[in-house]
Amino acid sequence: MRSRIEHLSRKLHKRWVPKWFDAFDDQELGGFFERVGHSFKPLDVGRKRLVTQCRQLAVYAHASTVKGGQNYIQKLSPKFDFLIDHYLTSTQGAWRFSTHNDGTPQDNTLDLYGHSFVIFTLCHLHLGQKACHHEDLRPQKLAKDTLYFIKENFENDSTPGLAEALSPDLKILPKIRRQDPHMHMLEACIFAYEIWQDHDYLSMADDMIDLFMMYFATGQDIDLIEFFDANLNVHPNDGHTVKPGHYFEGVWLIQKYLAIGHAHAVKHDKYLRHLANKLLIKGNKHGYDLEYGGIYDLCDHQGQVIQDTKRLWPFAEALKANALMLDQWHDRDELKDRMDAMIHIFENGYIDARGFWTETLHRDLSPATDYMPGTTPYHLYFGIVETLNYLQSRGPSKSLKSLPLGLFYALRRQLSVSVQSLFKS
Repeated sequence: MRSRIEHLSRKLHKRWVPKWFDAFDDQELGGFFERVGHSFKPLDVGRKRLVTQCRQLAVYAHASTVKGGQNYIQKLSPKFDFLIDHYLTSTQGAWRFSTHNDGTPQDNTLDLYGHSFVIFTLCHLHLGQKACHHEDLRPQKLAKDTLYFIKENFENDSTPGLAEALSPDLKILPKIRRQDPHMHMLEACIFAYEIWQDHDYLSMADDMIDLFMMYFATGQDIDLIEFFDANLNVHPNDGHTVKPGHYFEGVWLIQKYLAIGHAHAVKHDKYLRHLANKLLIKGNKHGYDLEYGGIYDLCDHQGQVIQDTKRLWPFAEALKANALMLDQWHDRDELKDRMDAMIHIFENGYIDARGFWTETLHRDLSPATDYMPGTTPYHLYFGIVETLNYLQSRGPSKSLKSLPLGLFYALRRQLSVSVQSLFKS
């Protein structure tokens, strides 16, 4: 099973990531395209969202840290400038939701989800620049400004948690509240603390974990609540619905949080491990389709399927969640068999050797969409990278495939670039 993940990782770094960069790179107007078609041609959706720019930047920045991979940092410098010039507002640490294709402001809403990914992305830009000996102090400062802005403006003394979104004049907007942005704030702050050892990020991560234990994952069987009213009560209309992919994201983030090993994590260690186990049980039992394979997009707390389409991102999250639980699970072979089955579906249903992927499948695993969003490489990339990192931490591989495969894809990529240059000339 590990050899198959290594195989995917080689394809990811040697072939897929370079193709994704070329496809999503808007050389004319700047930044990254929001969506491309299956010929890797840009599709005009009339906007470029903050979260798309951030996720694209994070993938290529992290890829620049991988030994033997490509260095994207010089290419990312104008993309980073585009992010700052067009999304950072006049308020320090505040980032607008979206721009038009040319970078002019479109939606000046300030959303928690997007701000979480700003911090996440700036962490990885810092790592990429450091690995490539590129001195730039802006990512660390901008990340801290963003954290301070969130603490000062998204927190509300009268209700728990963080607001869903703010108006341009910093008023809390009356929107359905979700656990999802809090989950990504936890993710961002875990990475930020690991990189900068700044306890302000750790404090925010502790707050997000407390919310998770008190509000988001509740009940004896652990129901993961997605939607809430303004006071963080379960939403009367939508509170029964669950995105199974979030079960798996929760498992991964709990494991990442516990690995920090600080006092708050130690205090809640036993319960958080219990929570991770329950979430994986629910995700695999309710989210996974035993007949066709794949992860349902939407179900309820009893496991009844509400929407039987299967997007790619829950699949990537399930892969790394099952991997991170291998050494804690009562039946390790069960998880290994599930991961093997998932990799088979991934390679034969979702993505081809060139890096084209199908964003959504029908229940029977036939294609349901013909476009590729710029947000999905984040799930694909970190799903494979985090899975492999954990498997490698368990000991040396017995596989002899990875080195020859890496050389093969490097040579094929070089040939592809040469052919493209010939036609361009």
